[in-house]
Amino acid sequence: MCKMAFIAAMFCIAPIVAFADGRTDYNAHCAGCHGAHGNVQTEKAKALHMDVRKLALNVSKKNKSEVIAVIRSGKGKMPGYAGELTGEQISLIADYVIALRKK
Repeated sequence: MCKMAFIAAMFCIAPIVAFADGRTDYNAHCAGCHGAHGNVQTEKAKALHMDVRKLALNVSKKNKSEVIAVIRSGKGKMPGYAGELTGEQISLIADYVIALRKK
């Protein structure tokens, strides 16, 4: 009985852990330009002559597979991360980005 309760608890915690992993990878690879919440005009973005607010609005129109494609392959001045991040990491970042736009 106790073992079943532990397993059930792990299924409840797993999405929270995945969200945290997505946030960690986002902060490490994306926040430098996109800001901690995905909509801040950082100094790095200004130096690249990018308006992150427009990028955030554009992302808000994309579904998860489209967000994954941008993270994987890059777009415009944004580099792709397919060679640096695993598919799972990219998927978790996409989940995090989608969660940010709901805030």
